Amino acid sequence: MAFRTESNIDSVSVACEAAHYLIFPILGFFSVFFLAGAFSRVRVWISAIKMVLQLLGISIPGSHYH
Repeated sequence: MAFRTESNIDSVSVACEAAHYLIFPILGFFSVFFLAGAFSRVRVWISAIKMVLQLLGISIPGSHYH
């Protein structure tokens, strides 16, 4: 088992710092696609709910404006 020396701790903190600088742009890049997919699913659900309500005869104000 390796002993943690001062230089070992410094290299670990530098690696953690570098990982933060690398992971944030990657997460930001993927979050764009995640949000785009979520918004498209929300639009599909809203249109499906509007269609069901229309079939039931319940009108939503402004729903006929696309």
